[in-house]
Amino acid sequence: MKNYLYGLTIHSIQGYIFQTNKLKEIAGASELVEQICTTEFAKMIGKDFDLFKKNPNAIRNAAGNIRYVFEDETLCRKVVKKFPKKILEFAPGVHISQAVVEISETDQFQLKSEELERKLTAQRNNPFRPVDLGYMVINRSRRTGLPSCDEKDVDGKPLDKATFLKREQTKKSSRVSELFFGSYFDKERITADVEKIVSSKDTNYSWLAVIHADGNNMGKALQNLKDEITTGRNYADLEKRFSEAVDEATKVAANTAFEESMKAIKLKETDKIPFRPIIVGGDDLTVVCRADLALDFTKAYLEEFKKQTEINFSKHGFTTDLKNGLTACTGIAFIKVNYPFHYAVDLAEKLCANAKKDAKSKVKANELVPSCLMFHKVQDSFVESYEDIIERELTAKASDIRFDFGPYYTIVPNNKPTIDGLLAAASFLRGKEGNAIKSSLRQWLTDLHDNKEMAKQRMKRLISVGNDTILNNLGLKKNNGVIKEKSPVYDWLTVLSINPNND
Repeated sequence: MKNYLYGLTIHSIQGYIFQTNKLKEIAGASELVEQICTTEFAKMIGKDFDLFKKNPNAIRNAAGNIRYVFEDETLCRKVVKKFPKKILEFAPGVHISQAVVEISETDQFQLKSEELERKLTAQRNNPFRPVDLGYMVINRSRRTGLPSCDEKDVDGKPLDKATFLKREQTKKSSRVSELFFGSYFDKERITADVEKIVSSKDTNYSWLAVIHADGNNMGKALQNLKDEITTGRNYADLEKRFSEAVDEATKVAANTAFEESMKAIKLKETDKIPFRPIIVGGDDLTVVCRADLALDFTKAYLEEFKKQTEINFSKHGFTTDLKNGLTACTGIAFIKVNYPFHYAVDLAEKLCANAKKDAKSKVKANELVPSCLMFHKVQDSFVESYEDIIERELTAKASDIRFDFGPYYTIVPNNKPTIDGLLAAASFLRGKEGNAIKSSLRQWLTDLHDNKEMAKQRMKRLISVGNDTILNNLGLKKNNGVIKEKSPVYDWLTVLSINPNND
């Protein structure tokens, strides 16, 4: 008996979602992507989504990916022929590829799955024709340059279809938001206005955080599924269970971290919630929030993701290395509210990649990669790679000292800095005595850029007159603010600068 393994992948999801700097369009685009893989595909094959989720043939339907085993060749052909057009009308501008491989009872599902992935990669070079193209003479949206539809913006200017659909989706109930906010879900308090996110702290506060988290060693984890195959368990079932376990862990961890963050702040019942989830699914998380909440939220998320994957893998009966769960790494870009989102997301992804690189550098074989985060506060309008940022902003050439001290870990692996240690160091610099030391450290950082000897004298003076308890807690008497040609001081002051009310 022949079955048909169908695959669809949505490419450049981040690029599609962050085409605009308007949060209401970003949130709507995220929801459109999520629905393509869930409710829209379920409708296409004529199933209710709740039943579709329980269907053993639905291998994966999250994070921009669909993997489904068709037993009916006619239905499979119908989906291949008609679903792309439906997607491009539902979410204009999205880029997809689809492929199918035949699979029989004697075929190894794992090998067929690998063949499908190769076909999907090849199909990426054969994009579908966009449905939002138009003649040169057609009226166009002034902001995007795409053909306009009948709808108008608040200023009376024409909107293109994609922008209109994204905005309309934001007005509807959102599965992403409902799962993320949990008991705090209230449409009246959820905002798509970044100014209202930051003003929940203070009317003059303007720092926003873009958080991007990604699971560690996901490819290796999928490869290890073959070791889980036992009597009565096949690779297709294992892949489905694995996908569901990771997706559920991400959503539960995100909700748990959010609720922990909300307990720590005081909001009126009418205040807008200072968080907005963008992507929550698979092993991916992208969240926009008020900057001063980002580090605590991220720490809670990383710890809970590890815990939830361990619980879920145990629940699904995994017995190999997967029983220890998975970890994730995170990048955080601190930006002003008017900074372009797509640049901030790109920076957050690069910071996440750098965190992963460091986390994996000293891990032994079969050892779990530790969870960690990196962050950067954007201080200017330059758009560049993180390597260029290190060279231009985070290196004091006169002293040959760098300030990219992270990443910061949830635990203490190989004497690496921790998130708790970072937050504690920042707390020591609050209050009257802490403020005096903080002012000297700011000037010390400037001296490092200008004159190495002057910086040495500045630190020597600080150690001689500063509060001994604070200096010892910060380790300044022991290391003079420099550890292996890097200084953590810049990060301490960054944490303080995004939370000025606690000075």
